[in-house]
Amino acid sequence: TGEPSALEEQRGPLPLNKTLFLGYAFLLTMATTSDKLASRSKLPDGPTGSSEEEEAYCNHPSQSGLNALPSSPFAFYGHLLEQTHVEEFLEIPPFNKQYTESQLRAGAGYILEDFNEAQCNTAYQCLLIADQHCRTRKYFLCLASGIP
Repeated sequence: TGEPSALEEQRGPLPLNKTLFLGYAFLLTMATTSDKLASRSKLPDGPTGSSEEEEAYCNHPSQSGLNALPSSPFAFYGHLLEQTHVEEFLEIPPFNKQYTESQLRAGAGYILEDFNEAQCNTAYQCLLIADQHCRTRKYFLCLASGIP
């Protein structure tokens, strides 16, 4: 009927170009429950430590003169980003590996079930897709081989 499904609304449509990913090989992996718990325990509760230079500038913005400015033009923005609530960045829907595979296959992408260096070398480009940093065998083998 032309109405996008809920998955298409969240994840995007299947590619219209049937050769979009032709020549690309993909390795998909997902974080285990222990990976996800480890990541959540590392999330900062508040602002993380910053350099003394940033602290001085952000705590005393009324100071004048060049000595009051941080050496990096982006230091102030980094401090602002540190204060942003982490929850705002966690509103991403959970990774749907099966739908991602269907999108890649619809665009002629090749899905490798296991890491295979020979198959990766024959592809135009081999890419790893993961929902976060993982401790899976596939993830570590891709990192060790330099697969982005």
